[in-house]
Amino acid sequence: MRKTLSLIVLAVALLLPATAVAVDFTVDGINYSTEGTNAKVTGSSLTEVNIPATVTYDGTTYSVTAIGSKAFMDCSSLTSVTIPNSVTSIGTSSFRNTGLTSITIPSSVSSIGGGAFAGCRLTTITCLMPQAVFTLSNTFRLDIFNTATLYVPAGSRDSYAQTSPWNQFLNIVEMEATASPSISITAGEQVYYLNITAAASDADADLYYRVQLDGGDWSDWMPYDGTVTFSDFGTYMVEAYAIADGKTASRSVFVSFTLNENTTAVDELNAGKTVASTRYYNMAGQQMSEANGICIAVTTYTDGTTSAAKVMK
Repeated sequence: MRKTLSLIVLAVALLLPATAVAVDFTVDGINYSTEGTNAKVTGSSLTEVNIPATVTYDGTTYSVTAIGSKAFMDCSSLTSVTIPNSVTSIGTSSFRNTGLTSITIPSSVSSIGGGAFAGCRLTTITCLMPQAVFTLSNTFRLDIFNTATLYVPAGSRDSYAQTSPWNQFLNIVEMEATASPSISITAGEQVYYLNITAAASDADADLYYRVQLDGGDWSDWMPYDGTVTFSDFGTYMVEAYAIADGKTASRSVFVSFTLNENTTAVDELNAGKTVASTRYYNMAGQQMSEANGICIAVTTYTDGTTSAAKVMK
């Protein structure tokens, strides 16, 4: 009988799906715990914490998507925290009784646990979420509703004024949006150069971009430093935005282009131009949805000029 039960237990165990084991680790003074391919912040003894969008441990890179419950609770020496746009959840009592006087909540956040900032003497709260996220009234010290300034994105004041507990703040101020940057591609010898330029009205804005290759997953957001090149063959989509101090992020701008083994002389003649679109035709002159085999690539630029080249995909 015992043997039969053991066999049954073993069979059931084999049928159950494997459960990933959480891994706890510390990188650059910040503690994490993994949840599959994601990681949540579980604490730190640092006085200034800059949470990264991704963290790599033991050869594996995890997306940082959450700040765990009570992660920084009672860390009175914590005076500054930067939360990346990868975080979607701020846990219950995560910053309770810390030394924070200001906080910026990124647009990616969709959940804020009760008591998250209870006990914090906040004077400035900057919420970049385009729509207010409901949370409990005890998320903040009750006395800051009359004294702190709540900064929200342009056009979102009504949403915050109608959603608890944000509607308890007496001072709700809409921030101006950063002007969108310009984006273009410069063609070289089997290489493309990415050009992102801040608008004149926000010349000191920080610039960020991400890349999609051949319809795959988007990369993480990366700061633009003026030296981005593309040399792998394929079809690219690049998204970029700007954000200036005291303003919300700009609207995104996009550019798409295809790099292949024939990106040579024809492209050099059009160096510095912005690619508007690329169309493909087979050798019979029929338009194709994408390059396949030997075909003709017709590139149209924003100045109205076009170029054509035979390509092989």
